[in-house]
Amino acid sequence: MHSNSHLKQFLNHPEQLVRFGIYDYFTDFRNADTEIRRELVKRLTETGGRRERLRVIRCLAQNNPDAEVFAALAQLRPSDQLVCQAISDCIDEMPTEFLEELTADKLQFLVNEKHNAGFSPQEYLDTKKKLSGTATQDLWNQVWEYNEECCETDHSFSEARIGKVVRELCSRPDFPLEDYRAAWLKDYDEECDGYDEVLLCMMAGELRDDEAIDSLLRFVTEYDPLSYVCDQAHKTLNCYNSATVPRRVENIYHSCPDDAHMGLAFALTKNSAVEAETLMLRLLGSEKDFAVKTIFASSLAERFCPEALEMQAAMLPDGYDRMFDELESKLFVSYMVNGIEHRDMSKWLRIGKETQAKIAGWEENLQQQPVLLREPNNKKNSIPAIASSQSKTGRNEQCPCGSGKKYKKCCGK
Repeated sequence: MHSNSHLKQFLNHPEQLVRFGIYDYFTDFRNADTEIRRELVKRLTETGGRRERLRVIRCLAQNNPDAEVFAALAQLRPSDQLVCQAISDCIDEMPTEFLEELTADKLQFLVNEKHNAGFSPQEYLDTKKKLSGTATQDLWNQVWEYNEECCETDHSFSEARIGKVVRELCSRPDFPLEDYRAAWLKDYDEECDGYDEVLLCMMAGELRDDEAIDSLLRFVTEYDPLSYVCDQAHKTLNCYNSATVPRRVENIYHSCPDDAHMGLAFALTKNSAVEAETLMLRLLGSEKDFAVKTIFASSLAERFCPEALEMQAAMLPDGYDRMFDELESKLFVSYMVNGIEHRDMSKWLRIGKETQAKIAGWEENLQQQPVLLREPNNKKNSIPAIASSQSKTGRNEQCPCGSGKKYKKCCGK
């Protein structure tokens, strides 16, 4: 992978498509250093485009946002649903000690009569304090009680809502490790859509639990690729960013049925370890399934892998699965970052701009929709509702912007 010092110069590239590619890189791999983060803050205050600002906010959220980032966010005025939610998500990622010092007046900039009139800064802070003040065992019990509530009432499982509780729970020095290990050994009711396994996956990701890797790989090879369990297992496996996951994937890849290759492919896409890139590069050359091949090609393009360029270019225009991604724009950015020319780059740029224009049009449909940064919380002992949108879109569901892509490959990136 390229050094941050090399990539920094492209944050000010004249082509928006290139800048977007760099933002997405640091969002996916969460490896922006202090210098890159300061440059992103600068971009946040200088860029006038809503879509670019949204991309920068999401990038900052994944790269240890701090007081400097908050100061830049506080200068903004949320203009629509997606921007409101992105700012709130970014604030949620800030250090606990910083959030503890926040006052309601400092969050007043998030109040917007049109888009989040129901947001109360004081209630937001009170909810956070309540969460941090809850005993560890009570948090553990609440997590599983919420899960049972979702199963019994067919209530929508909110990953954003429960995720904050899981994170707080796993950060505790007295985390109930024995109960956690025992939970992995239970047989769970399939009628609950795998919510139990989803919770275990989330905890494994927060704990970076190496002992859970084999179970996570079993989930991605045996469960429906569109299930909550498979999706959360993918996200958890990509949290590790170590050689352990790609090595275990390599050990089982060719012994698994062909229809399991897609699940294993997604387990590698956001892993920043050089072993993950090397394995995907090798599998790109040998994989026969167009969809799986597209996953590898897309991920290698997102990390600007120079060794993959010729194979990726050979897949255009008809040798890849367009239901998964649009490779032309990513390939244009990868060639630019690697300083290599290709005769079709102008065509790839045109296709990329057309795609971005379509997405911009679809997102316009969301701008007029109201957003609530808090869900109603009527149950006395239920999980605190913290900064979640009015309706939660599953990462494997079709994106509400109308692009036709999965949410996780579009506005949920």
